[in-house]
Amino acid sequence: MSDEWVPVDVEDEHSTDSAPQFEIAKSYRESGAHVVIGTDSAGPIGGETFVQISSADYSLTRHFYFEPVAMDRMTSFADRFIHDATFRSRSLAGTADWKQVAEIYDEAARRIEVVFEEHGLLHHRVGHPGETDHYETVRNCLRTICKDVYHEVDRQVRRDDLIDGLDTFIADCLDRAHEDATRIAAQRETCRQD
Repeated sequence: MSDEWVPVDVEDEHSTDSAPQFEIAKSYRESGAHVVIGTDSAGPIGGETFVQISSADYSLTRHFYFEPVAMDRMTSFADRFIHDATFRSRSLAGTADWKQVAEIYDEAARRIEVVFEEHGLLHHRVGHPGETDHYETVRNCLRTICKDVYHEVDRQVRRDDLIDGLDTFIADCLDRAHEDATRIAAQRETCRQD
């Protein structure tokens, strides 16, 4: 079973499989700011690792997507955000590259996820192996499509190709999600009939 949060049709009220997993790996204060680094299995698709920085003047959360992230990289980001006023200002204004990537990706990922939700594929009942298998197939498919979107958004933003062809690429990924969700829903229905 994956480490991601699973919305569950609960069969008994004592099931613990539906609880999101939130873990703080590090928490510290620096220059009047509080930094929390951790994982949140209910975070955005592919963005379970996060850094949250808050002070009396600002609050910001950054998710790191689709890659293992070293603690040093996350603390470096937090330190830069706290000590570099220009970077902090750009991050809060949404003009820093990482923030632009996150905003475009998060919106696209939500749209892709809705496709699978509309097909009724993002829920399963605990203790039903066939449903769990289909659910894992759906999550893997969803994650693969979102990962493709993330990497293309990241590539275009960081190369300053913004946004040539990106809308078309995202639309193609949505079409791919519709096709995959339709296929998986049909397979699930066939299994239920058997």
